[in-house]
Amino acid sequence: MVSVPAVSAGPHPRADSGGSRGRSFGIWSLLMLPMLIVSFWPSFITQAWILGIKGLEGSEPMSQQGGIGWLSFAVGMAIFLAPLVVGVYLGARARRLGAPRLGFAGVLVNGLVFLALLISLFIGTLAQ
Repeated sequence: MVSVPAVSAGPHPRADSGGSRGRSFGIWSLLMLPMLIVSFWPSFITQAWILGIKGLEGSEPMSQQGGIGWLSFAVGMAIFLAPLVVGVYLGARARRLGAPRLGFAGVLVNGLVFLALLISLFIGTLAQ
């Protein structure tokens, strides 16, 4: 008699459950790009509030704003660019959950936009 290895008869997850969840994460990753429009306003308000504590305005050069200006810039950029960081995270998660192309697109697009905005805003601030 030939023995057959035992196979679990327990419930198996649906084959498309991981891919569906990964696709959902990939779509959410790409939807973080339009969230930059939403994150602009809290960023702007926070920067104005931080500068207003010392009686400064955003139109003054960084040489006059000093350390408070750099603090305002750092906090404002953290708020403004947060959706892109979330988008990179969601894209990486989508890749792990079975949507490699959509996840890669999310990581790539969010990462490139993040770097481009960070570098251009930093250079623009230094030029003041």
